[in-house]
Amino acid sequence: NMTDIPVNIPVKTLSISNFITEDEMSLIRNTLQGLSSEQKITSLCDPALFMNLSDVHTQKEVLDQMAAQIKKTVSLPDDFMDRVLSREKLGSTEFDNGIAIPHPLDTSKIPDFLAISKLKEPVVWNKKEVSLVFLLSASSAANSSWFMDHISKVIQSNAAVQALVSAKDYHSFM
Repeated sequence: NMTDIPVNIPVKTLSISNFITEDEMSLIRNTLQGLSSEQKITSLCDPALFMNLSDVHTQKEVLDQMAAQIKKTVSLPDDFMDRVLSREKLGSTEFDNGIAIPHPLDTSKIPDFLAISKLKEPVVWNKKEVSLVFLLSASSAANSSWFMDHISKVIQSNAAVQALVSAKDYHSFM
């Protein structure tokens, strides 16, 4: 902290000592990586792609409603749902902790995006109940591996999943 005057501004700040310690360097590095991750996820997920779905009872209903909402913002090919369902037939995209991550098998001519749906009531996806759905299209290997790396950390943390499920809107979710 270069000043003893409290700084109160509406952006993320980080206080460090006049002589940066190794711990502070690590904190700076982690903070910058976190900001980079936050920018990446907000670039993939438009606020219009965040949904609270209440009247859905099946996996197909969830995916149909999500696709309808996505089409308002993203240009999707006519066979988009077929591609997603083809991927589901190969193996379920449901995970423990009530999360599903459906995605098309073939992402050609589909822009990268992330749509998020919070379900008012859990839906049986294939065998497990799901309350949170991340519908992902990542045509670039970099976006795909980045997302899978980050979501795998969330899936492994019950506290993180509960925080996401309890978020009321896009901004509190992010």
